[in-house]
Amino acid sequence: MDQEDCLKLLYQNGKLEDGDCKEQVKRIIREGQADIHVDRALSFACQADVLKYCNDIPIGSGKQLQCLLSMGKSVTSQCQTVLEKRRELWQSVASVNSVRDLTNEIRKSNNSFYLFSVILLILCVMFMAGCACRPFVRYSRVRKYK
Repeated sequence: MDQEDCLKLLYQNGKLEDGDCKEQVKRIIREGQADIHVDRALSFACQADVLKYCNDIPIGSGKQLQCLLSMGKSVTSQCQTVLEKRRELWQSVASVNSVRDLTNEIRKSNNSFYLFSVILLILCVMFMAGCACRPFVRYSRVRKYK
């Protein structure tokens, strides 16, 4: 286990205290998610499987990694073990525990304006539907008591 894997493990267990260090480790984990060759341990463990199953797939954008993940049980046991550990690690990076975390993730997104617009549109439609349906509900209640 090298220093990078040690830091990833500390991050996953929530034992990193420094905020800047957490952000850097999070960045490294996300980069490893985008390209299998950035993550040395994963690249080494799955090298034969990449050549066997995903050799024709271009490098980058996580395409080779998605190929390996789609192979499931066909990959070697060593690669399967490392992939499972990485899946758990990616889930720890992607955890959103509160509304504040959700808004921060949306704000960091490249499509933040679009996402906020869709959320606002949904809320406006719900408000308008409530305003439009309210007289009918009140009318049925009044009619019920007559």
